[in-house]
Amino acid sequence: PPLVMFLSPAALLALDPSGMLVVPVFAAYLCWPLMHGAMKRYQHKHLGFGSTSSAFDVNKRRFYKPYLVALGLWFAVIVGMVLAIIGFAVAAGAGKQGKMPELFAFLPLVLGLVMAYLLYLVAGPYVQVRIGNLVWSNTSFPGIRIASFLKARGYLKLQTVNVVLTLLTLGLYRPFAVVRAYQYRIDHMTVEAEGSFEHIAAGVSSPSRAAGSDGIADFLGVDLSW
Repeated sequence: PPLVMFLSPAALLALDPSGMLVVPVFAAYLCWPLMHGAMKRYQHKHLGFGSTSSAFDVNKRRFYKPYLVALGLWFAVIVGMVLAIIGFAVAAGAGKQGKMPELFAFLPLVLGLVMAYLLYLVAGPYVQVRIGNLVWSNTSFPGIRIASFLKARGYLKLQTVNVVLTLLTLGLYRPFAVVRAYQYRIDHMTVEAEGSFEHIAAGVSSPSRAAGSDGIADFLGVDLSW
């Protein structure tokens, strides 16, 4: 379903250049938080610690709040940025009337770049942090409880530095950026056990796994960390 949702607008636009068929698809994006909740529910209800299975019980409607807050923050910043650009353009036009067309020629490009930055480096990390805390803090095993306390501001700062270094190194820093992001997530998680881990591990048997299943898992490995 996620692939169908992302690919449908382009396919429908190719069939109907007027764009009338695309409108219902964009309306379906309102269901994306529910779909995201369903994916996380599937992932976190099928984790394993030896022969024990995980427990996860979060209502999918709770996934709407992080998205709505991120959308509100993103919209507020965009409105402020547009007002600032309009004010700057009006001030520049009052001083040098002949420079206005040249100025406005670059405004769409600047606006698009800033919007992409805000979407990727502000809304994205915020949603990742809030949903990460939600799903991991509600994931547990018999006698084991997991808690996540990621900070949106710290994660945003980390991802901003990662993007800058990745751009400066022409992409060579990307593997280190991924490691730093996962390290930050692990550093802000705790695992509590009722008693000692040795006692819990002693009563857990390791499931048998075939080499073929490991190979398929590596071959089809997809990062669904969002």
